[in-house]
Amino acid sequence: MTLYFMNRSSWGVKTLYLITAALLLPRSAIALPDQFEARYAFIGKGMTLGETRYQLLPTPPKNGNSPSYVFSTHTKPTGLAAMLIDKTIDERSEWQRQEGKIHPLNYQFRQSGKRKKIKSRSFHWELGQVSLVDDKHTKQLDGLKPGTVDEALFILALMDDLEQGKKPLHYPLAKQKGWSEYVFERGLTETIQVPAGKFETVKVVRHSSGQRSFQLWAAPSLNYLPVQIEYREKDGELFQLKLKQSTLHQ
Repeated sequence: MTLYFMNRSSWGVKTLYLITAALLLPRSAIALPDQFEARYAFIGKGMTLGETRYQLLPTPPKNGNSPSYVFSTHTKPTGLAAMLIDKTIDERSEWQRQEGKIHPLNYQFRQSGKRKKIKSRSFHWELGQVSLVDDKHTKQLDGLKPGTVDEALFILALMDDLEQGKKPLHYPLAKQKGWSEYVFERGLTETIQVPAGKFETVKVVRHSSGQRSFQLWAAPSLNYLPVQIEYREKDGELFQLKLKQSTLHQ
């Protein structure tokens, strides 16, 4: 009986220890899923223009380094728009997690079609520098600091920080003209209906001093994945992404 009690007691202590350890783990280590895919209807000019896909995948560690991930986006015209629009856009961002922060390594942007564009960003953390290539223009930018993201990766950083309840939502970006910053404000809870279903969301608005605007609705039930994104050009034209399906589940 004593041995049975000691075993039960030891099991209870171990269980309590494991639960306590799990609660004490930094939420940043578990906020984002290791992988997911999401597909959106790309809407503008009163019609569905195409489809945008977000995809996050892990990659094997290299030479004993920390695990890395690739976040990619792919936008293409579909339906009738495919007969009128000759353009596809691909982004690829390789990153790691360092000290609880998303740590970009390399970013590539490629636009194909009549108007081709190529951009890349290489992050040299040991030197505190970013190498930028925009078509034929190159630049070396000093001042790289933790929290820096790229033009695609800010979506994951925003999901991560919303999940953890972090404030402020500020994200430095390296651009040809110098350092820029995306600044977001967490707003009210709203119910949003999109092709993938009905979601309780948090509205997030990007601060902007110009006529352009950017806002999104992130669903806590989907790790704060945006289920709707709206971008308004300075001429007033509105473009939207509406979630059609994802591998994340409510």
